[in-house]
Amino acid sequence: MQVSNGLVVEGLREAGVEVEVNVLGRPAGITGDRGAEQRDHPFSPTDLIGHFRTVRLMIARAKAYKPDYILLLDEGPVRAIGMYPFPVSRKIPIIGVNSGSILTRANTHLKGKLHAWLIARGYRSLSLLFVSNTTKRKLASKRPDIVDKIRALGRPIPASFFAAPADTSRTLPEVPVLFSAGRASPEKGVGLVLEALAMLAKKHRREVAEFWYAGEGAALVEWKALAAKLELTKVRFLGHVDFDELAALYRQSHCFILPSAGEMETFGRVWVEAMAASLPIITTDLDNLADLADDGGNGFVVRPTVASVAEGIERFLNVTPEDYARLSQAAYDTAAVYKSKNIISALVAELKKI
Repeated sequence: MQVSNGLVVEGLREAGVEVEVNVLGRPAGITGDRGAEQRDHPFSPTDLIGHFRTVRLMIARAKAYKPDYILLLDEGPVRAIGMYPFPVSRKIPIIGVNSGSILTRANTHLKGKLHAWLIARGYRSLSLLFVSNTTKRKLASKRPDIVDKIRALGRPIPASFFAAPADTSRTLPEVPVLFSAGRASPEKGVGLVLEALAMLAKKHRREVAEFWYAGEGAALVEWKALAAKLELTKVRFLGHVDFDELAALYRQSHCFILPSAGEMETFGRVWVEAMAASLPIITTDLDNLADLADDGGNGFVVRPTVASVAEGIERFLNVTPEDYARLSQAAYDTAAVYKSKNIISALVAELKKI
């Protein structure tokens, strides 16, 4: 179960909502740790048979459990509903809880077009669809027929991640720590960060910052090779880090940097986690990041180029203690909207209106 979805389940339970969780595609015998009754179903929810089994499972559990709502915490089940020729439920409201939507993407290939068509068909069966602010705006312009079903809702961030600025006179060390986290893929822009740090090292005749990256993925090999080629000695690739350990890494850092490019960012969870720890951010404002990034407010907005990223790093390095305190506080205030209790309260309030 994805972290955000697990936190939704946990938050609903803490709010007094009885929840039965059905997880698809998990090996039998693996149980959840989110405090809710969980049923694991090993069949794949992505193939043709899996789509039909997904819908049949929803129908069967609705009859047995008789819930007030059916919550779909991913677009896969929505796609399955779009493939199913009959109504899934005429009495129980079906709610989609996600941050992005495939309908907001270019979908230039045949598979993407097919998935988009099925999801659009599945949306017709939903009573409500919760997505991020930017996704809501995009969907409203592309699909005015479902605009009345769409609600803006971010993803929950645990209270343990929040650390308000304690010292407004805090100064940066001579070599501060820039931190990144997430799935290691080329579009995250980490290569740009390494090139920018090398550019600044040449300009200042020393490495101006440490850079830590937490996460795994195919791009790690390339990034490690690039760091070695650029002779950067203050770079640490931490590999997989447990979710509960991330908060400590954020607090050991001084700024979060991730100049992501592309259309894969549906909410920007790691940016919000970092800001919850009062870290200013250096980021692009592409896709859903536009609702998080405030240039000169909670961080610095850059373009996905080496020169622009280097400029963003240098702007950060030159902040005064007063500016750093202001940036840190603004970052914390941006993240506070997404505290788990706030997100769950907003979700429950909307459900009660149905």
